[in-house]
Amino acid sequence: MINAMDGAISNDQPVLSATLNTLFNAIEDGICILDGSGYTVRVVNKAFERIFEKSSAELKGKTIFDLSHDQRVFRTRLIDSHRKLSKAEIIRFEADMRRDDGTRFPVLLKLGRIADNEADENGALLLIVSDVTQQVNRDQSLAELESRYRLLFDQSNDAIIVADIKTEEIIEVNRAAETQTGYKRDELIGKTLADLTPPSKHYLESEGITKLYADGSIIFEETYIRKDKAEIPVQISMALAHLSGRIVIISSFRDISQQREIEKERLKTARLDAVRKIAGGIAHEANQPLQALMSIADIIDHEEVDNKRVKELVSNIPMLVNRMDTLLRQMLRIVRFETKSYTDESDIADISRSTGDDEVK
Repeated sequence: MINAMDGAISNDQPVLSATLNTLFNAIEDGICILDGSGYTVRVVNKAFERIFEKSSAELKGKTIFDLSHDQRVFRTRLIDSHRKLSKAEIIRFEADMRRDDGTRFPVLLKLGRIADNEADENGALLLIVSDVTQQVNRDQSLAELESRYRLLFDQSNDAIIVADIKTEEIIEVNRAAETQTGYKRDELIGKTLADLTPPSKHYLESEGITKLYADGSIIFEETYIRKDKAEIPVQISMALAHLSGRIVIISSFRDISQQREIEKERLKTARLDAVRKIAGGIAHEANQPLQALMSIADIIDHEEVDNKRVKELVSNIPMLVNRMDTLLRQMLRIVRFETKSYTDESDIADISRSTGDDEVK
């Protein structure tokens, strides 16, 4: 039975060997078996060849120190790790290695012992090499990206406040937020968005948050309270975002005090312009009957006219008064503001069109 078993094992050995070889070369990390006394390369897998850009034949017989960037430092670290190894232990350490063209690259190394007994200190060693170049580059890129965004974050003219979506507590602010609110960063962290809003305006913020949940981003106008209790009108842009594994609200506050003042001045100017044009329209419409009345009064007062002529002149007065009365009634029926050209440089109100009488007709 033992012979039969031995035969079975013997028959399956080529298959087992081929399977192990396939697995050995399918591993993505570089694997190297080193001589435990001279640290020369015995066997490597395909990943190891790829990492160091050398064939198995070129690598075999070389010492692992030949592949390091700084042989003195690497030798000290490897030998020290070897001395500390127990039979079942794996020691991890980082190092810089070197490719044939002199390129330096970082790796993570795992060192283990391959020996029949723990006393065999010069037995074969297993060295697993993980090229972390991509990870390092990715970390550097992320660090650069974070630095860039942080710069943009702090250099923004708008106040930016990041708050936790559940508690609405502020977790980060930029410099503009400190300047515009009058609070220091440490004073703002931990406050809620409601703390910066007048009590009478809380419903607006509540409605805004509700709409934010539905749409993902919103823009609305609000009022916030500075540290000195001054109320500042702002335009708020809110959006949901993922930050460090949690959902946050990113709020951008833009002080619109100046825009509000500009708008007030614009409306004031527009009203004054409208008043001026209406006054011009009234003057234009009233001028003719007033001039006629003045002419009648002047003739009667300064010229020698008989009673017949006086009666004739006075008979025109009711018509002129009616025209004035019509003008006043039209003023009471103004429903919009229409203008007409008066001179090449100015317009006046068109009283008739402004009443809507032309639409009734």
